Amino acid sequence: MKILLADNHDSFVYNIVQILREEGNAEVDTVQTDRITKDMLAHYDGIVFSPGPDIVDPGGMMTAILDFIPEQMPVLGICLGYDVIATYFGARLNNLNTNYHGLQRKIHIIDTMDPLYAGFPVSFDAGLYHSWQVVRATLPDNLVATAISSDRILMSVRHRERPVFGVQYHPESIMTPQGKRLLINFLRVAEKHKSKKH
Repeated sequence: MKILLADNHDSFVYNIVQILREEGNAEVDTVQTDRITKDMLAHYDGIVFSPGPDIVDPGGMMTAILDFIPEQMPVLGICLGYDVIATYFGARLNNLNTNYHGLQRKIHIIDTMDPLYAGFPVSFDAGLYHSWQVVRATLPDNLVATAISSDRILMSVRHRERPVFGVQYHPESIMTPQGKRLLINFLRVAEKHKSKKH
């Protein structure tokens, strides 16, 4: 299993790599997002867009990647990556009145069909580091809301037809005890799609 981690200059990137390698036995290449080329993309079974300090897609590179990849390429966006995925498909962002930096909140799963949440309890704790939200009312028909926080902020989405997922919270954070399971579940999605190619 070969995963491309698009690094958006975030301090949590190493935690994601460690989980994917040590818990998921994946081969992970970490490349700064603005250095990823179209030719690289064909060599991977899945892509993870890391968190990052920006509020929009820096340089438009994640948008370009979503344009280039085949529709059946599994993609997971975390925090900034989630925002990019949601806006790429037509949702809008809204600046929150409160900064959720280093806070833990209860997350409630509202779509039990989401393969990222296989084996999860209905509610779980997660670490938040964000000041923007994807506005649930603006989700296009091709995106499904899959989880919300205890204060009703949208926390994750999935595409109806493509293996594309986004989570607002940080699965790699120590404040998200179930986070390793989510990343492993993404690898299982990627493995399933890899087997379909052969």
